[in-house]
Amino acid sequence: MKIVDMRGKLPVHPQKRYQERPLNSIYYIAIHHSLTDNIPGGSDVEAFARYHVETNDWPGIGYHYVIDADGTVYKCNSATTKSYHVGKHNRFSLGVCLVGDFSNYPPTDIQYQATKELIQQLINAYGVTVDNVLGHSEFEGYKWKKCPCINMDKLRRDLT
Repeated sequence: MKIVDMRGKLPVHPQKRYQERPLNSIYYIAIHHSLTDNIPGGSDVEAFARYHVETNDWPGIGYHYVIDADGTVYKCNSATTKSYHVGKHNRFSLGVCLVGDFSNYPPTDIQYQATKELIQQLINAYGVTVDNVLGHSEFEGYKWKKCPCINMDKLRRDLT
């Protein structure tokens, strides 16, 4: 799995900054999909950051990690960053976004493999249980949202 560190290289808000949190406050890993087609070469990460800053008026990109269709993992925020990606659960979760619209097609095999590898690393690093690896729509208050449109039960089984 190839990880590219994008921290400090992405667009950020001119005045706003995300709050920090202790590592022992991380209990969940939130899985998202971008609802976009893949733009090769990591351009998605920069586009997401611009959108989050310019349209949403957020301090920076909301995800901690973005996984491209080619399996490249982009680290966008430190784990101590309380970014915006799953509402009132931000304080307790790491956000992982897979590039693609999985209501129309599944993740690529290499993307799915990279997702499993990354999540396993995060589980090991932060003591998150497999049962606390949730799709965006599985969080309280987000049942209406079709995100990430992958079989989360299968993903959790694949992690054990």
